[in-house]
Amino acid sequence: MNDINILVTGAGGFIGNNISRYLLQNTKHKIYAADIKFDERSDDLLDYMNYRRYDIDLTNTDDFFVIYDNIKKIDIILHLASPIGVNNVTNNPSDTFVNGTLINNNVLLLAHKYNSKIIFTSSSEVYGEGKIYSTEEYLKIPSANTEIFGRGSYALQKLNFEYQLKLSGIDSTILRLFNVVGKDQNTPGMIIPTMINDAITKGSITIINNGTRSYCSVKEAIKQFYEVINDIIEEKFNDNFRIFNIGNPNNSNIKSALDIAEIVFKELKLPVDIHYENTNNEFNITARILRDHNKYNNNCEINVENIIKESIDFSLATNKLK
Repeated sequence: MNDINILVTGAGGFIGNNISRYLLQNTKHKIYAADIKFDERSDDLLDYMNYRRYDIDLTNTDDFFVIYDNIKKIDIILHLASPIGVNNVTNNPSDTFVNGTLINNNVLLLAHKYNSKIIFTSSSEVYGEGKIYSTEEYLKIPSANTEIFGRGSYALQKLNFEYQLKLSGIDSTILRLFNVVGKDQNTPGMIIPTMINDAITKGSITIINNGTRSYCSVKEAIKQFYEVINDIIEEKFNDNFRIFNIGNPNNSNIKSALDIAEIVFKELKLPVDIHYENTNNEFNITARILRDHNKYNNNCEINVENIIKESIDFSLATNKLK
């Protein structure tokens, strides 16, 4: 396939901005970026001749006419758009489910219209708790105690769209993301930016759940995205539906929430002030689950301490504190 056109939904977000930048810097693909809003992180991308940006509400079907009227061909839809933030999905689970479903349905209609292939970014939340986990697809709904109901609703919405994709006949690749972090991650509710914000603005950090995670750098995750895109373009797959986990499958950098909090206070040179809530509700998303679909996750090493330090510097320099 030559002259590749890629539509990136959620392109104004943390991962969307990073993958758009990487593709522009390393390929000649035309990148069409769509999101409800963009911030200054992506303004410099407007200098690329093969980049176009569309400020649209992806829950609104009428807004998609902007795409229909301006783009003649879309080969791949990289679908990252989703109601964002742990706080959002826990405090407003119903709205999250409805809005997420509207976005997904509109993207599905778009794929049918353009006969596009879809790469859909799902979530490790679909696996439920890591202590007892299942790799059986489409049958297991996350347990009620998968942190709280909102997270379960979010996972269910993701699983619902995965199931729709399988039934649609559209060439679909599911990428389930595991704890992707980076200095410019300012999504509300994500563990590292939230702890940095709380430590600086409140002087204390509250740990709601002291589970462990194996972290992955956004720079390494983007390289995995790139490999997937190239394999789709080169038609290396024999089927039209596939699932891969994106993250760090090694045990070298598993950290608990307490570990992260202590590193944050150390880097800020502030006295440690940590509070706990729901400490009996621990979960353990470990490298074991990542190995279930491990084609692309072999090189995702990260120094968590360095990421936290870079994130602190970025937050202070760009005034990303709330």
